[in-house]
Amino acid sequence: MRLYLSAYSKKHIGYTPDTLMVRNQGVEYTYDIIGTTDYDIHCLCTRTKGNLEIRNEHDEFEEMDINQIQNLMRMLRDDSSEVTISIYPVDEAAEGLDEDELVDCSGRLEIGEETADFAFHTEFYGI
Repeated sequence: MRLYLSAYSKKHIGYTPDTLMVRNQGVEYTYDIIGTTDYDIHCLCTRTKGNLEIRNEHDEFEEMDINQIQNLMRMLRDDSSEVTISIYPVDEAAEGLDEDELVDCSGRLEIGEETADFAFHTEFYGI
């Protein structure tokens, strides 16, 4: 899996992703982003290589099977889906964290031969 995220930080603060949430037709799925993430210290501009794990009904994360991967890609391609990326700052002591706003949020997910481009909203994790 490769996940590419891009968003402009109005306070020039760097962020990395924690989870990916997709909501479509009243159903919400949460995926933990696991892997090595390269990032920029002035914005949300990341490249993650690793895995996604889906949260199950017991609020635990587990590996995804092929049907879950195909469902995720289908939902990301659907413009009616709402995608939220939970992020946290690279520098937790950065000034202006509580006032920052991220704009122009776009992402790309590649799993095997499957690719999905999507827009997203951000949610601050632990702030």
